[in-house]
Amino acid sequence: MDECADVGADKFINSVRPIYGSDERENPYHIGSCVLIQVNDQKIIVTAAHVADNLNISKLYIGAKSKLVELGNEFKSTVKPYGKRGDDHYDISFLKISDSLQRDLDELSFVNEHEMCLRLDYTKGRQFLALGYPRSKNKKYFAQDRLIKSHLYKYSSVVKNDNKLCKRLGVSGDQHLFLDFNSKKSRDYNGNIVNSLNPQGISGGAMLDMGRLANPNQYKTDAQCIGRLAGIFIEHKSEFKVMVAVRINCIIDMINKYM
Repeated sequence: MDECADVGADKFINSVRPIYGSDERENPYHIGSCVLIQVNDQKIIVTAAHVADNLNISKLYIGAKSKLVELGNEFKSTVKPYGKRGDDHYDISFLKISDSLQRDLDELSFVNEHEMCLRLDYTKGRQFLALGYPRSKNKKYFAQDRLIKSHLYKYSSVVKNDNKLCKRLGVSGDQHLFLDFNSKKSRDYNGNIVNSLNPQGISGGAMLDMGRLANPNQYKTDAQCIGRLAGIFIEHKSEFKVMVAVRINCIIDMINKYM
């Protein structure tokens, strides 16, 4: 299934991008990840709300393939319960892309609704892929050349039901996905088994549905792996050994409500 993970990463790398802030010298520093999507002909950047909250202290930039592009400050975010983002277990923010911003992002691509998993009733036996930009691998900035080298992280696993976590978060589980996360071992972008990275910075990244593990056709040499966007990551719950994502259909509902 490593080949399917590679296909998913290659297919979505131009739609899953890093987000940066800037310090007092206007040098960029990595904050999180985001996903570019298209809904009802409108192009949108989606990230975690706690990533967008950094607008309070810094401008935000998206890492395009060859440049940093400044984002506006018109993000719409889920509400902080009692003013505390840590208690927001939907934690989603999105930015409607203006025509001028779209021109600056012409080298990137947008996930359309045909590439989304808008209905996912049964997750057992399916493989999922996490894509994002961990902070530990995205710190380098070459000031002389004004160059940033970004490193995409991929992690393949399965979804598990966790009633205890749902109770802790006060959610039903119908609008979230819990990706089983091994904090000790994983595979890097080249497929090598390595020590797992701290997932900090992956918030706002993509969770892809890569299909059924039990489907024999997935293992044919000529099999076509078709990844679909299933959710956006918002947090890592180390106590429960999962990465938490909000389902994409829930996010689309939010977007349609505020558009």
